[in-house]
Amino acid sequence: MTETLASKEYKKKFIIALAIFWGAIFISNGIFVYYANTSWTGLTSQHAYDEGLAYNKTLAAKQKMLKLGWQGKISFDNKSLTKTVISINLKNKQNKIITGATLQAKLVRPTREGFDKTIPLKEVTKGVYSAETNLPLAGLWDVIIMAKYGDDTSFFQKRLNTAS
Repeated sequence: MTETLASKEYKKKFIIALAIFWGAIFISNGIFVYYANTSWTGLTSQHAYDEGLAYNKTLAAKQKMLKLGWQGKISFDNKSLTKTVISINLKNKQNKIITGATLQAKLVRPTREGFDKTIPLKEVTKGVYSAETNLPLAGLWDVIIMAKYGDDTSFFQKRLNTAS
């Protein structure tokens, strides 16, 4: 029943190795939890509950927008990596130019929050609305244009890549 010196030494090394192994796992998991909690809020909307309650209104507004049949051709003219001109040609269901509308472009960074911005578009020629903007970062941006004319509203979306 006596343990040899080699057996005691082996048990000691095994316990130390086991402690180092599990210690490394706990430390790496702690690092992952820290970065997960500090790098992303997890929110896709600040008012998700209210938006959920208004879902039927959202569907009705989308149906109304589709019935309008507005056509918007969005184009970009990249002046540099962070400077671009956003333009849209706006026509109605009958392919006639829509003049006198109010347009806003929302620029959303799909890969990183905190850089979104909204800019007004001005009518530069009949049915053509445009604005020049400086973006805080180069790369991918989702451009969502809201067009209002009287009581009618329509949305148009296109992805902008300032790196190309």
